[in-house]
Amino acid sequence: MGHGLNGLNRSPRGKLPIVIPEGQIRPSEHFIVAKYATEINIAARNHVPVLTHWKLYKDRPAEIETFLRILRAKFNIDTNDAVVKNGCLEMMKSAVRQQRHKLKKDFFDPFPLHLVPKTSPVKSTTNDEWIALVEMWKNPKKWRLVKRTKVTEAMFFYIKQLAPIATRFLHKI
Repeated sequence: MGHGLNGLNRSPRGKLPIVIPEGQIRPSEHFIVAKYATEINIAARNHVPVLTHWKLYKDRPAEIETFLRILRAKFNIDTNDAVVKNGCLEMMKSAVRQQRHKLKKDFFDPFPLHLVPKTSPVKSTTNDEWIALVEMWKNPKKWRLVKRTKVTEAMFFYIKQLAPIATRFLHKI
């Protein structure tokens, strides 16, 4: 997946232009969107630390500036424009949330609490930030919320599967 995307930046035209329309978080052209999303996820995965909450990034403008600098190096993008900056930050927010979920799935969920790694498995996240993430995940309030969400999702999917069966039997009557 994404094998043809590598050559897009290495064309004779130079960097890909990123134009984000008002009210959007992505460009409108499909192949540019694919390259843009791929590069944002790579930049977030390699250079942005995974913190417990998105609001904590507001206290660390250097992290956001590093992220925007990486995007300026890859694309022809004006990060001073408010619409473009908001789109980049929304994509960064999504990528960080996705990475946080992947870390939880790979390094927290399969292990008992005493076997969860004490050091960060990600090079961009410090050990203190990793410990804060583990503390957040093992919080009893968080456990109850996750359990309730799983039950709600299970009920929703059961009803979603039951509806076509019920309508099929109603038509036979």
